[in-house]
Amino acid sequence: MIHPIFISYHDICPNNFLSSQKHLDLLQKQYFRGAHPALMVVIDPAEEILNRPNFKNITSDLQKPLSRESNFQSFKAFIKTKSNEGSPILVHGLHHIADSQLDRSILGKKALQITDNEAEFVGLGLTQASLILDSIIERWTILDLPKPFGFVPPTWHECKGLDKLTLQKGFHFYEGRKYWSTQAGRQRCYPMSFWGKDLQSFQSSLKWNKRLFQFCRLLRIPLRLALHPADFQDDRVEYLFQFMDELSPCVKWTAYPKV
Repeated sequence: MIHPIFISYHDICPNNFLSSQKHLDLLQKQYFRGAHPALMVVIDPAEEILNRPNFKNITSDLQKPLSRESNFQSFKAFIKTKSNEGSPILVHGLHHIADSQLDRSILGKKALQITDNEAEFVGLGLTQASLILDSIIERWTILDLPKPFGFVPPTWHECKGLDKLTLQKGFHFYEGRKYWSTQAGRQRCYPMSFWGKDLQSFQSSLKWNKRLFQFCRLLRIPLRLALHPADFQDDRVEYLFQFMDELSPCVKWTAYPKV
């Protein structure tokens, strides 16, 4: 039985889009073959996360680093090209980092410890979440980026009611950790995502995701593949492609549903 897996690539930003473009081109050639992955875009990543593996600046293909303005214009052109090709563009937070000055629930504060402070919306009240969303929409409009298809909170950690709030503000699609939402309602969909600050942890996450795939395939539960730039580090990419090679005969890599 062929099981569909929806495809996405997270944490694209002005700082890393050059390397992300390489990853996407390789994935398209080897696996996706015409199915365009959803792109989760962070337009203004916080300075404190720019040296983390998902956000590192890659300029090895350039004779000299681009200026900040030239780099952003190239990033905009890249996003517009991908949108025209058919990739849904989802807003992935404002800074991908939590504002420590904002009030959060006790569970929200615990989630910040787990996510290295990247869960921007977790534990917030809806009033504060609404203000952040308004800032995102305003910034996106000023920068003249393609109209986004949807919204996904950083690390999938959310505050209560965030899905309904984003739909009310004009987004067509919201992605949570174990589901996605549209105006038509919620649908269950589990993520296959990889983690680990070292290779051993990354390999363990691959094994866990293999078990998740078998479970969801048996019960016919929709799955999505959530790739990140860190998955393509030199010591990991071989294992990532082995994982995808093993799955490919029994899956259909699938674009996100149209709304």
